[in-house]
Amino acid sequence: MIIYQSRFLTRGEVWFDENPTAESVDWIVYHQRPQPISRGHWRPFYTRVIDLAQPADSLLAQMDGFTAADMRKAQKKDQTVCRLVDLSDAKAFLTLPISTIASRP
Repeated sequence: MIIYQSRFLTRGEVWFDENPTAESVDWIVYHQRPQPISRGHWRPFYTRVIDLAQPADSLLAQMDGFTAADMRKAQKKDQTVCRLVDLSDAKAFLTLPISTIASRP
């Protein structure tokens, strides 16, 4: 559970199937629960699944025009590059230095 302290109240956030901890909070917000909880408000959620193996142009073509344009503008401004990474060896990927993963051209 993630706990936030505001000026007067303490809020706990619980994600997915996680159970709240025993820490004292004023209220708990449940995010993306697959099932409703007793005595709580619940609404279904939907997660969009995207095949990231598609070429970048194909992915951008499926987006809203404004979103794609914003991404292109940010890419030029920040000089960022998106690359395909082979995650077959996830342990090796996770041990890479951040500078290697987030390298600029």
